[in-house]
Amino acid sequence: MFNDSASAVGFLLLLGLLANSKFVGVDAAQSKMYNSTHLRKVYPTPRLAESVTVNLKGFDSIHSKTFAGFRKTSEVTLVNCDKLTELPLKLLTPLFKLDTFNASNCNLGKLQAGVFNYPKLSSFRLLFLASNNISTVNESALELPKLWVLDLSGNENLKLVANVFKGVSGLLTLLLRQVSLTQLDAKLGCFAGLESLSLLDLSRNQISALGKTSFDLDLYQLKRLVLSHNLIGQVHKLAFLPLISLTSLEMTYNRLKQVPAGIVYYVSSIAYSAGIDLGYNQLAKVDPNIFYCSRLYFLGLCGNYCPYICKDQNVCYNIEKMKSVWAKSAKPCVNNV
Repeated sequence: MFNDSASAVGFLLLLGLLANSKFVGVDAAQSKMYNSTHLRKVYPTPRLAESVTVNLKGFDSIHSKTFAGFRKTSEVTLVNCDKLTELPLKLLTPLFKLDTFNASNCNLGKLQAGVFNYPKLSSFRLLFLASNNISTVNESALELPKLWVLDLSGNENLKLVANVFKGVSGLLTLLLRQVSLTQLDAKLGCFAGLESLSLLDLSRNQISALGKTSFDLDLYQLKRLVLSHNLIGQVHKLAFLPLISLTSLEMTYNRLKQVPAGIVYYVSSIAYSAGIDLGYNQLAKVDPNIFYCSRLYFLGLCGNYCPYICKDQNVCYNIEKMKSVWAKSAKPCVNNV
């Protein structure tokens, strides 16, 4: 199910959060500011809870001292927070053991400078901010050098600026699904400093092409790249050159009409075993050179029109007849073609 340890760790920690959380909330809103007083009214000893769920129904803001004294809390989830537009500075400062903070499906806008400035929180590993209205992440908004997983998916107006992730240099997994990305260019410096990144998910965006400078040289540790459900029709021959550790490339549901030269070049030069999924594109034929790489362990081509594998102009193999041999196999016999 998981191709890398980073995504597996993130998933397991999230399951733990959901299974062990203690619900904390209020029934009626007497004030417009949610604070620790409300927590003590409904849950007498919230400061002893390892996992706290804060119900913000009826509130449009949260007090900066809400978690004062919560020294044992490691997981915090905000629910019913559709009126919450921003997080106050120093909100999480008292949470010395914080591991996971989940503020997904709220109404957060711009992440201001310092909003997640907690360089001393060495246990802070997972930050979920998916499906908000975040349009801008200030360059100094994220100072979490020990963070492993960052999810900004579903923020459909998100604009990435240069060095935006420089404060999360230890990041292993970055999820940017459905954020309306239209292009990738290392010259913009969006992914600069992510030298530990292992998984980058850019699926369900509007990327139409991959150029020579699409990927930053800092991504040399990247192992899994997800580009499915985009509009990609062109890939430069050297597009994947900086990704020297890449072992899994997912480009399903794009607009590829042939196997790009960039992918052929990539599989012919990698030093690790690699899997590539090009399913559900518009492929009409497949460049046979892709099969001469002994390190290619998986090639997904299902869902394309009726592609042919051609050794030369006169010798072609219908992929539909060969699909049972390798298109659905975990270890296809592609090198025998």
